[in-house]
Amino acid sequence: MRVTVHHRGVPVGTVILRLGGPLAMGDVEPLPGYAALQPTLRAGGRVEANLGYLPPEGHAVGGVDAAGEAAGRAALARVDALSRELELRDARGALVPTAWVELTDVPGGRGVWLVAELTIAPAGAPAALHEPPLSDADAAPPAA
Repeated sequence: MRVTVHHRGVPVGTVILRLGGPLAMGDVEPLPGYAALQPTLRAGGRVEANLGYLPPEGHAVGGVDAAGEAAGRAALARVDALSRELELRDARGALVPTAWVELTDVPGGRGVWLVAELTIAPAGAPAALHEPPLSDADAAPPAA
């Protein structure tokens, strides 16, 4: 399923979602609107790499001192706030129901990843149950 990622109504990327249970993920093709988000998401990606959540560029993790840890927490808080403002839209522009959407700008220019938890929107009315009419053969007792 191809969707467009929006931040505060601005399209920032497109992605073909790969589904795995309620989770959907994919590589994002950034659109021009992504430029406004990139510094925040890049900083978050660097923190996640330093904490070991992402493979770091060159596969080496540096040490984090107290000042670096505080800066990392602040960067992740900014990413979390930004993530709460993301939404997915399908090809018709309809909102794709999600519990959350997260973008990660992977360090070293390795791209932008999306992970989202899809939800099922409840129906406005229950589905109608259509049972076929019974025939005389259905009403007769089974043959012995």
